[in-house]
Amino acid sequence: MGFVEAVKTCYGPNYARFSGRAARSEYWYFMLLHVLVLLCWLGLAVATDTLVALQYAYIGYLQGSPDGAPAAVWAIAGLYLAYQLISILPYSAVTTRRLHDRNISGWYFLFYMILNYIPTVALFLPALDRMLPQFFDVAVSLAMLAIFIVTILKGTEGRNRFGPDPLATRAREEIFA
Repeated sequence: MGFVEAVKTCYGPNYARFSGRAARSEYWYFMLLHVLVLLCWLGLAVATDTLVALQYAYIGYLQGSPDGAPAAVWAIAGLYLAYQLISILPYSAVTTRRLHDRNISGWYFLFYMILNYIPTVALFLPALDRMLPQFFDVAVSLAMLAIFIVTILKGTEGRNRFGPDPLATRAREEIFA
């Protein structure tokens, strides 16, 4: 599966499909799209000082200042937020299917997502931020590393409890095409 086909598959018929299996190529090409979008957004954000303006606006928010960032800054940040909101479902679905390809339940990914977003929520709730233990960042990093390693590994050959091997299906289609 190539880059364009993987993106079309993840944003098309498999947008919110958590059942079945995903090959490494589908998963990693989809992740490549995310990296490219992030790099483009970061380039735009650095060129327009968006990150600095957002940081000052956040510090002002914590100090109770009514001054915020300029509208252009919020527009640039909003574009990335919109992309993230549109992509969270297909990202979760393709990662779950990738775990299924290794014969691992997708519920582990939900656990990782909850761990991953607790510090983000804590940014806006200073009381929760003080309650998070220091080792929490280490736990999130270890969970991220585990997901990374599992998604790199080759899937289970043949059928598993989550469905047929996506590579075997594709090879059969190529033979009879």
